[in-house]
Formats: sequence, C-alpha cells, structure tokens
Amino acid sequence: SDRTVALLRRDLQQVVNGGNGTARTAFANFGENVAQVGGKTGTGEVIKGFIDDDGTIIEDVDNALFVGVAPINNPQYVIAVVIERGGSGGRVAAPTAARVLQYLLNGIEGVTDVFAGEEAD
Repeated sequence: SDRTVALLRRDLQQVVNGGNGTARTAFANFGENVAQVGGKTGTGEVIKGFIDDDGTIIEDVDNALFVGVAPINNPQYVIAVVIERGGSGGRVAAPTAARVLQYLLNGIEGVTDVFAGEEAD
C-alpha cells in the first residue's frame, strides 16, 4: 500500500539521516543531497573462534553489508556493498556506499575522501 511504501522510505532515510541511524556517521559529510538517500546496514555474523581440521584456531570477523537507494522518492540508483570479513555494516560498508552515491548525486567534486582502513564510528 502507499502507506507501507511511505513508512519504508521514512525508515530507510532514518538509517542515513536520523540521530540514531546506524549509517549516520558514514553520511555525515555527504552534502545537501543526503536527505535524498535511504539505506539499511547489516552485519552477517561469522562463526568465531573455531578450530579447523588441522587444529588451527580460526578467529574470523563478521561480514559488513549496506544497501542504499537514491533519490528515495524516485529511485534511480540502488547500491549493495558487501565486504567479506569487514566487520560492521555501518562502520565499514556504509562509507563505501556513501562515496559511490556522492558521486552519482553530487558529481566527482562532491565526493569526500575515504582512506583504506578508515571506519566511521
């Protein structure tokens, strides 16, 4: 229904723009078009601290995920970022998606720098 679509759009925008949004830090310097972006973070849990067949202890890290859409009210772009063993979706995958969406919505001049190993808080 139209109501369901409106609620989903609002919730996706809150992930990116809301005070408690799990991707808010990744999109903090996005620019004036940030209100047009919605998304969902995710963390795919991986078994940790198991012993493989040769007795080696494996300490694995969770998979980081983010799916974004823009412009939220008339979607033209959808992005999915999956970083295997990246950790948290909001801290690792969302910053990557933010830079791609910055480029698509703001042009190359509107893309903020991101560096290898950098995480949003």
